[in-house]
Amino acid sequence: MNGLFKKVIPFLLLLLLLPTGMQVKAADDITGHHHEEPLKRLIDEGHMKGYGNGIYKPNDPLTRGQFSAIISRALHLELPEEGYGFTDVTEETGVLNEILAAAGAELITGYKDGTFRPNEKISRQHMAAIIDRAIGYLELEARTSNITFKDQSSILYLKEVKNAVAYGIIKGSTREDGVYFRPNDNATRGDAAAVIVRLLDAFESEEEVPPTEGEKPELLFSTAVIQADGSTKTVKNFETYQAALAELKGGQVIQYGQTIINMPSGIVVTKPTTASSLTNIYTTPELKTANTYVSADTELEFVSSTDKYVEVKLAGKKGYIKHENSILLPWNAVKERSYYQAVGGELAHYIYFHGQKKYVSYIAGKAPAFMKANVKYYSWDGINFTGGNQNAVAYQYFQYLPARTTSQYSAEEIDRYVVNMLKDLESKSHLNPIYKDATQKSKLIGIGKYLKEVEKNHKINALHILALAQHESAYGLSARAQEYNNLFGLKVYDDRPVAEYFKTIEENIDELINSYWNKNYIPPTAPYANGAVFGNKAIGFNMKYASDPYWGAKAAGHFYRIDKAMGGKELANPYKIGMTTTTGLNVRKAANTSQPAAYTYKNASMPVVILSEASPKPWLKIVSDSVIYDELYVSGDYIREIPIVK
Repeated sequence: MNGLFKKVIPFLLLLLLLPTGMQVKAADDITGHHHEEPLKRLIDEGHMKGYGNGIYKPNDPLTRGQFSAIISRALHLELPEEGYGFTDVTEETGVLNEILAAAGAELITGYKDGTFRPNEKISRQHMAAIIDRAIGYLELEARTSNITFKDQSSILYLKEVKNAVAYGIIKGSTREDGVYFRPNDNATRGDAAAVIVRLLDAFESEEEVPPTEGEKPELLFSTAVIQADGSTKTVKNFETYQAALAELKGGQVIQYGQTIINMPSGIVVTKPTTASSLTNIYTTPELKTANTYVSADTELEFVSSTDKYVEVKLAGKKGYIKHENSILLPWNAVKERSYYQAVGGELAHYIYFHGQKKYVSYIAGKAPAFMKANVKYYSWDGINFTGGNQNAVAYQYFQYLPARTTSQYSAEEIDRYVVNMLKDLESKSHLNPIYKDATQKSKLIGIGKYLKEVEKNHKINALHILALAQHESAYGLSARAQEYNNLFGLKVYDDRPVAEYFKTIEENIDELINSYWNKNYIPPTAPYANGAVFGNKAIGFNMKYASDPYWGAKAAGHFYRIDKAMGGKELANPYKIGMTTTTGLNVRKAANTSQPAAYTYKNASMPVVILSEASPKPWLKIVSDSVIYDELYVSGDYIREIPIVK
């Protein structure tokens, strides 16, 4: 029976049983509304919020912030890898993450003065413009409508409106003299529900592939064994995954078609889809909320899988990915994989790209003392190593050194280092043409003074900034650095590379500090606060700043080489680094619990700089991750000192 009739028939029976003249009052204010169905759908799915007691106010004007929040939830948009910000959108707005996610997906934009104006009412044509961008985001083909609106001259976004109209997502109003769009009328909350549901329906109908008439379904699932050459040999076919799972024998895999979807053990290699080069790592098997993401051809530790998802570990942290993003490789099918090796006393990381069948390498820092030359060591997080018949733990100092520290080098020393480094690069221009005239054109020349000013005024280590600049801008020689004064790849994304122009290098550094690190990454309450260190995909900036799973290690490698070239003072006189061991750890202004916390570390494994023991024990004095304070206190019962490679 049609779902609508199921609802209507009992309702009619109820009316017949009621005394004449008695009215039925709905338990909410959307029953009977002309947009009742889409409103209830979005409410049931948690995309539209109400005001309590069944109040949703479907006829109220909709604000820019509300529409951004609803469409962000409906499309399951994720927070972008780099921090977007509007001066008038804060946590107090109530929909900060939704607005940031919509901005990251390029569905919304702000104004020239840096505001978003979330409380302004949204017009029908502005809503249509956002829907048009959402159509593009969902990779639906652009369309146009032949309809001519009587008020067409008032439509600023005519192309966008006609795209949404062509999909039947937004409609005009028919009057005696023609069809009007009413572009400047305020959209209501009911209107928003209707257009978003139509958008979702348009996407779902485009995704559906009708079966060929008369075609019989094939047996899609099978159990198989892995042969010596890495290929599979089918054992038995099944119509369902559960049937295959019930007969799965030890050492066998389950295939869907020719693709392995279940195996006893091995590694997972990420792969791109037609929609994106990135793979989201979700927090739960429902695959709704992503914790982080990685680029294609990244090796992940396999945990388990079903026909719905693949459970993995990334840098030792559990998560879930979609099958469409995964290649499952059982151990006996793995011929090559990434590894670490001690080379000349330094730690070399050899990354294997399975798609290209080649290795690339970089120096991460000093090699741990336990590593023997010419022995391959393996690690999923760059911390815990196996190989050489042993298991060992070692942290690279510069990868886990918090940014709220002070460099031991002066501005003059930094500038001398830059000049000498560029001379060395220039001598190698025959190997890489980008190094030609490096000493004349690098954007890093003379940067020392400003880096030290930033270090003093904004409490961010000068060499953290320099190391990132070297890594992201090819030592100030990349095209973006040369043409746009963009040293850090700001607003440059994996799937949508763009160039953001800055008038000066100083302006570019200010943007990094004020709009990214000191706003979204370092403060413990910031949206992307996972530890104020370069880190890896489980700790630090790397979780949200870059899709490259080894971005943090590579940036730290630059820091290591900078220090080494300048005499090694940083590593010779290191800060003592600890790691928090519990969630919800309060950091105090004094060594007691009588005062409110200065801030709280939401997650465990947050790196901290230990300055000294405090009285009474076990309190420790640490460097503050908040720019407001210099030093704070924390209970030593919840801090462990980490073993640093020296």
